[in-house]
Amino acid sequence: MAGNLISNGDFETGDFTGWSQNGWGINLTGTTGPHTGDFYAGTGCTSFGCFLSQTITTDANATYDLNFWYASGPGGGTDLQLRVYWDGIQIDDIVGNTNGYANFDYTVSATTTSTALAFEGLQVPSFNGIDDVSVAASSATPEPGSITLFIAGLAAVVTRRRRRT
Repeated sequence: MAGNLISNGDFETGDFTGWSQNGWGINLTGTTGPHTGDFYAGTGCTSFGCFLSQTITTDANATYDLNFWYASGPGGGTDLQLRVYWDGIQIDDIVGNTNGYANFDYTVSATTTSTALAFEGLQVPSFNGIDDVSVAASSATPEPGSITLFIAGLAAVVTRRRRRT
């Protein structure tokens, strides 16, 4: 799987094509505006329960890079929150003002061939906005320890084959 698995992650269709939502809107402008392009997704929810989600096709046991840009409006303190969910599990709870757009990046693993990404927003008295959402197969280089284990395992397989012949 190559490229961004998220459909309409930049919201440039001007609507929620590819997404499921309740309590979110597509915005042209705002206190901050979009991170890039002309549109971003924003929420005006004053209590938790407003979700923006998309289910994507993944490879079970594969690792992915999840990345998005998030902005909260001025003021609000702890009443500005964005919760991030991967496969139904909360992976972050971003609290407070970001003072403009901030980039958030995560390494996540899929357990099945269908994985849901969801954002839950709360804003009192300002707004939350997200833009440029992407999920891509991880290109992380294996750590030296895992390379050593791989080589040891490969040597064991080679040794085992030699014994059989």
